[in-house]
Amino acid sequence: SQVQTLRAFEPIFSDQTKTWINSGNKFDWKYLKLNGHVIQCKIVDLVVASWLDNENNRRHGLKEVVEREYGVKMMTYKEVAKEKGSFGGAEKFRQYALNDALWPIRCWREKFKPRLEAQGLLTLFQSIEMEIVRDLAAAELRGVRIDLKYLAKLKSRVLVDQEESKRDAMKEATAAYAALGPAAVEMKTDMFGTAPAWTVEHNFDIGSTESVSTLLFE
Repeated sequence: SQVQTLRAFEPIFSDQTKTWINSGNKFDWKYLKLNGHVIQCKIVDLVVASWLDNENNRRHGLKEVVEREYGVKMMTYKEVAKEKGSFGGAEKFRQYALNDALWPIRCWREKFKPRLEAQGLLTLFQSIEMEIVRDLAAAELRGVRIDLKYLAKLKSRVLVDQEESKRDAMKEATAAYAALGPAAVEMKTDMFGTAPAWTVEHNFDIGSTESVSTLLFE
């Protein structure tokens, strides 16, 4: 039964010298916790490892990682579920579960552990990122108590700091643009047929990727 199966893994879950490697660790951590199991072993979440290795990749799920790293297209749950109840379906479910267990281990050992180590990020991943996964899972199960009065004060302070930063950034942007000189201003005006983008009157938005990109690259 499921209870007996989980109980058989209890010595691994409670062994701090063991490492549990999977993808989407937080979901499994919560499931096991709800069923009375405390995860004390080390954990490796492939989703987080992929993101830390290169946050510019758009997708970090197991199937996307395996296809990107190895060119292998894994079966989806929907594809397997179509044959539910048949003998072939049972075999596909077994393969599906096996791949979900083995691919994270292979990706971690062959790809992400060496890369994170080479980038000097392995300790950060193990001692901070993976502990955050535990904390987030626990917080999602218990909820989070928030001091609303303090949060309101913090919000007011952040808004003031944000406005000051925006004014400072606009001054820097205006000074940087002015330093380009009249020739640059004339060239930009001729090229775009508009007034210069960065003047004292321009409403520079430091929170806008488009504004910052224009300032830096145009």
